[in-house]
Amino acid sequence: MVGLLKFLFFAILAYYFFVFLSRFLLSFFLKRWVSKINKKFNHQHKEKYHEKKKGETVIQYEKDSKIDPGGEYVDFEDVENE
Repeated sequence: MVGLLKFLFFAILAYYFFVFLSRFLLSFFLKRWVSKINKKFNHQHKEKYHEKKKGETVIQYEKDSKIDPGGEYVDFEDVENE
């Protein structure tokens, strides 16, 4: 009977210790994960957009080499109606 009570005491003690410790560990790992995701997002954002400063205004624009600059120039001739 004493052995069972000792086991239950240590099991409950271990459970509360685990719950208490997991709050700190989970908080630590969650903050670290969010920080890593934030750095990754900021790094991708800086690569994609370029900034140009005009006075106090900062203009962000996306440089894309796939954008067509406007096509070819076609010279049309005037046709006279008869």
